Amino acid sequence: MAASRFKSRCSSWNYEVYGNFEGIYRWRAKTEDNQVVALSVESFSSHFAARTSANIAQENGGSASGPL
Repeated sequence: MAASRFKSRCSSWNYEVYGNFEGIYRWRAKTEDNQVVALSVESFSSHFAARTSANIAQENGGSASGPL
C-alpha cells in the first residue's frame, strides 16, 4: 500500500536536499503540510548529486516497478 501511495503522489511532493557538517547530503520529500513522506537511503558527497537523485525520484517514481 505504501508503494502505491508513493507512486501516485511522488511527483507532487516538495523535495529538499539537506546536508551535515561532514559534507554528506541526502534528500527528503514532504507533503504540502510539511510531513516527511520519503527520504534517500543513500548519502551523497555533493548537493548536486543529491539534487539529481531527488529529481530522478520525483520524475520517475510514478513508473517504478517492484512489489506492491
